[in-house]
Amino acid sequence: MGRLSQLLSALGRLDEARATVQEAQAKNLDSSSLHLDVYLLAFLQGDTTGMAQQVAWSAGKPGVEDLFLVNEAETQAYFGRLGKARELSRQAVASAKQAEENEVAANYETDAAVREALFGNAAEARARAEAALELSNSRDVQYGAALALALDREYRVQTRVDKLAHDLATRFPEDTVAQFNYLPTIRAQLALDGNHPSEAIAGLQAAAPYELGLNSPVGGLLSSACVDRRIWPCIRAAKPRPSSKRFSTIAPLSSTNPLARSPILASDGPMPSLNPCLSEVKL
Repeated sequence: MGRLSQLLSALGRLDEARATVQEAQAKNLDSSSLHLDVYLLAFLQGDTTGMAQQVAWSAGKPGVEDLFLVNEAETQAYFGRLGKARELSRQAVASAKQAEENEVAANYETDAAVREALFGNAAEARARAEAALELSNSRDVQYGAALALALDREYRVQTRVDKLAHDLATRFPEDTVAQFNYLPTIRAQLALDGNHPSEAIAGLQAAAPYELGLNSPVGGLLSSACVDRRIWPCIRAAKPRPSSKRFSTIAPLSSTNPLARSPILASDGPMPSLNPCLSEVKL
């Protein structure tokens, strides 16, 4: 039933998703995934108490606690509370390590690295990306670290990104996700760093048919380019599924969010830096 509730949430049928979860609970079914579904529904419905209850339920449960901590970190980042998000991410990494799940911990580090990079915290992003690579060089971890570093325009860092991208391409020559999602996204960000927005958009358009995830690196990359008014219409035209805004640092840029329709964002003047929520960020 957990999978069904997730699909219903993705379709925006939140009442049906909640009814499905309640049916499972009435049958005394219980699992971490079911509790995570409850957390997601609480997030989508603005129920902060409900989210807090699920995080509290996970406390002290090895292999479970970290998942709720990292989701709570993304929730805090969504609302611009970056300091809290950073601390929760560190707790999630520590919890995963304690459960001897280094691969999971590495993925949490890359999540944090990309988030820090999107908020413009280059030094913290680098630290988190390198920490992730010390734990693992798996496909997903290497991609996340490379993307976080690619968002930093310093030449020395870009050289590091080129090496990571080359290694990714070499080690996964027949991997669909690596070749048609991860690598085009990294290369597009490098193109943006080189002030070649048309090249970046072309690369992302080619990758778009392969992007079926709820947390889209393609969408994330487009948002990072919002300072270029030529790319801004692409951001404004995006219509994400209801659940795709889940825990997203960049969701406020969506055309479905009132922030994206503000006079400042609608003007032809200078674009604000990255996330409009930055004006409310609490470091």
